[in-house]
Amino acid sequence: MSKYLLSLICLWAVSGSFVFGQQKGEQIKKKLEEAGFVSFPVTIKNNTLSPEQFALKSITGQHLKDHLSIIASDEMQGRETATPGLKKAARYISKELENAGVQTTPGQKGYYQQVLFSKTSWNKNEIYVNGEEQKMLRNFYAFASFCAPMQKNYSSISFVGYGFDNDYMSHYSDKTVSSIAVAFGGVPQDPEGNAIYDDMKRSGSEFLIKARAAYENGYDVLLIIDDSFKENAARFNRFILNPRYEMVGQNEETSAERASIVFISPTMAENIFGKKLKKVLKRKERILKKKKFKAFDIDADLRISFDKKEERVKSQNIAGFIEGTDPEKKDEVLVLSAHYDHLGKRGSDIYNGADDNGSGTSAVLQIAQTMSAYKQAGGKLDRSLQILFFTGEEKGLLGSQYYTSNPLVPLENIIADINIDMIGRTDAAHEDNANYIYVIGSDRLSMDLHEANERVNEKHIGLELDYTFNDDNDPNRFYYRSDHYNFAKNNIPVIFYFSGV
Repeated sequence: MSKYLLSLICLWAVSGSFVFGQQKGEQIKKKLEEAGFVSFPVTIKNNTLSPEQFALKSITGQHLKDHLSIIASDEMQGRETATPGLKKAARYISKELENAGVQTTPGQKGYYQQVLFSKTSWNKNEIYVNGEEQKMLRNFYAFASFCAPMQKNYSSISFVGYGFDNDYMSHYSDKTVSSIAVAFGGVPQDPEGNAIYDDMKRSGSEFLIKARAAYENGYDVLLIIDDSFKENAARFNRFILNPRYEMVGQNEETSAERASIVFISPTMAENIFGKKLKKVLKRKERILKKKKFKAFDIDADLRISFDKKEERVKSQNIAGFIEGTDPEKKDEVLVLSAHYDHLGKRGSDIYNGADDNGSGTSAVLQIAQTMSAYKQAGGKLDRSLQILFFTGEEKGLLGSQYYTSNPLVPLENIIADINIDMIGRTDAAHEDNANYIYVIGSDRLSMDLHEANERVNEKHIGLELDYTFNDDNDPNRFYYRSDHYNFAKNNIPVIFYFSGV
């Protein structure tokens, strides 16, 4: 974890607006210690410190290690969302904020922003085809949150092409009578891999569009043939087998308006269709050539038994606040964020999450302590700082989604979000030079933010700013995969600091 990155953030957060008073060095040190800044690591010389000297010297590797050793310890049990381990981490973080003199957000009684989740997990998921059991993750996979409990037998199944019903293609027919359908995955594509309809680009959520279309055409269940079944089953394994978390109310309206979704392997499709599979595959060619298709029924023997457990659980975001000192600018707020949850336990194994994201949590906590002490020592901070530690990031960026839907300060007052997620390791691309950081998103919504970041880094720090993952076409899509994205969706400029996987 780079102390220089933290110094960079502190410096540009105050760049051009922070004025350090002309006070004696020992007086400054005393005020900082009185403010709760324990083991303050600066050796103060020459009676005064400039803001740059202060920020650079007040962050040490040891101080960061102390935080990380606690946050990622076995005692925290891997910090799974809405578990006692995460609550222990929350108590530690909030106590450290209190000790450093970081305020609670105006209008809030404490550091916690309570978040209520719906937790859904499988009790039972069985499918039989022609009396033969199909295995979860071997023949099919299904997310509990996308399926209704059921105990049903089917003697026929409707084949509905790609499963769309819109202005570009309609693959349904009034002549089908089954209440279960099967469709190809994805969207029709030409040989170059482009959608055959310009306005219908491939996305990761077209299955939800298909499920709504199936429901509107009278189907309870939609099976989707996944040509990349093996890869996707491995990719989504932990999301399928472990409980699914959603914010209460997030999908309650739409879940009743779509068919239950089950992804099946090509092998399971063969088991269902048997000799009629060739007929089905020919329809795929016809759709690509003539762009026309009408659903039809095929005899089948399917039995589906789904049962799931749903409960409400509470977790918490943690929010601190450092108010600016300029009456005209303090209503403008810079957010510094990191998620503090991780994967918890799997059996007896603890997933400690030191890199993801104990490192970012420790960094933001250290910045909060430094900036609070900085202000209490007599410094002037034009704009205010909102310090945020999010729950539920590993469940789909849920804590930050909740915050941006229920902000503690008006969203229009937030000038930017600086998010830190995984800065604890050096990746393979930088083995010979650890003095780097990936910068993602800085130029997407504000060139002013981008230029400020580069300017302060060049003047004071000298990190290599690597923009590899900022490319719109980067397949990793990291811009969309951490908490800053919920701010970006609200047109708030962001920077995501990341040191790779």
